Amino acid sequence: MNSLDVDTADLQDIKWSNGDSTILIWDTPIESRIFIYSVATGDLLYKFEPEIIGLGIKTLTVSPNKYLIAAGMFDGSIILYNNLTN
Repeated sequence: MNSLDVDTADLQDIKWSNGDSTILIWDTPIESRIFIYSVATGDLLYKFEPEIIGLGIKTLTVSPNKYLIAAGMFDGSIILYNNLTN
């Protein structure tokens, strides 16, 4: 068992990545930050901070190859993140 201290204002939700090697955590809809942590070490691997006006992230999903993250926004749009180029 392991625990993580995460850098969120108010953790909104958690999602396991494909293969269970990382977890995705996203912040409140106002903050709209996405964090990817290693399950094995607890290290922060990536942090995405989009400039969003209004409500932000409603849901997240990870592509099968683990390189793309799709964020469904409250305004009905989708933002794609590439964690290779960050």
